[in-house]
Amino acid sequence: MTFFTTLPAIVLSRRPRHVGDDRSRAKSWLGGAPRLGGKPWPRGEDGRPLHFMGQIDLREIAAAGGSAELPSDGALAFFIGADAPHAAKVIHIPPGSDPSVTPPPHDLPDFEELGGDPDYRGDTLGRRLFPFWPIDFTVIEVPAEGEHDETGEAQHAAIGARFRRREYNL
Repeated sequence: MTFFTTLPAIVLSRRPRHVGDDRSRAKSWLGGAPRLGGKPWPRGEDGRPLHFMGQIDLREIAAAGGSAELPSDGALAFFIGADAPHAAKVIHIPPGSDPSVTPPPHDLPDFEELGGDPDYRGDTLGRRLFPFWPIDFTVIEVPAEGEHDETGEAQHAAIGARFRRREYNL
């Protein structure tokens, strides 16, 4: 019999839509605009604004069984530029910061530079932002890295057991 340890892994998944949900109240999301709590929108070394990719509420990660290596509250906002990974930044937003949406700077480059669809015109307000998708966190148990040759297969099986595969493309 082979024994190996398992580690919790957190899967980020798009939150299902339900009639009447107020998606604007999401605490963690991909795309859309960040809530930087008064911090400036980050720029790359070339001075160009970076594109916002997502914001994660650290209390939601902790509640899901997240890593002790992360702060337990506040949020992390993730940004990326065309020269990723060299033009990428993560900003910690302390708890209690201003919860207002931070609008993108007027000189934000088109997101086609990052692989965005050129036919996509932006968010509902016409801003050049990726689509807004609230997310959920789910803990799965997978073999510790390097302890099992089929770690990828184990992850795939654990995710398949928790999530129903979509029968359509997005």
